Amino acid sequence: FCAAWENICEKEIDMDEKINQKIINAFEICPIFQGIDWSCFHPVYHEFRRKQEICDVVDGVSCVGIIGSGEADVYTVSDELTQPNVSTQHAGSIFGICNVFLDSAMPTKLVCKVQCGVVFIPKEEFRQLIHRDEEFQKRYLTLCNQKILYLAQKIELMGINSCKGKLACYLLRNADLEENVLLGTSKEQFARYLNVSRASLFRTIADFTARNLIRSKDNQIQIINRDGLEAIRKGE
Repeated sequence: FCAAWENICEKEIDMDEKINQKIINAFEICPIFQGIDWSCFHPVYHEFRRKQEICDVVDGVSCVGIIGSGEADVYTVSDELTQPNVSTQHAGSIFGICNVFLDSAMPTKLVCKVQCGVVFIPKEEFRQLIHRDEEFQKRYLTLCNQKILYLAQKIELMGINSCKGKLACYLLRNADLEENVLLGTSKEQFARYLNVSRASLFRTIADFTARNLIRSKDNQIQIINRDGLEAIRKGE
């Protein structure tokens, strides 16, 4: 009996060590936590099956989550899973941060694209770290600002009727110093973000390429003629 009990205890210890390592790995690949002392947290780790919804409430506690492994698709709450998703969260992505200081639920849901390992942090502990660590506070505010700009750009795009105008506007707003735009998502998801059909998006990309306005390869687009895109954005 003693030998069997010791064997069980050893297996439990091994399992605890594996879970602790998965938690550490998740924090290490999440940009907002790199170099930050998160020892004040009491994180928990859960695994989710493919197509399982990830809830940010764990044992009645509202949490911020980090995807440690796998991918999860973001849908609006009213969407069916057969509809295109809004975006995809990858390993290192953090979710549940937009309502850290509010009680309101997010109008989105997270559904596993593949099996996922997720680390959960109580929002109360997350808030305390924001107040205590100035560098972490800056990173959190920067991330929130990025989400605000994302929504502001979405509103701007809603006011443009044509697919050509929408694509021109997006490229001009998101090009880096070398005039490159990395979509970071599938063309189907990008079309949904622009609120156009996938076919219209592909036709527009082909048209811009033929007119030597852009150069496109996979999910990267390079602006060749900024003035030409600006004219299209303005409807000229």
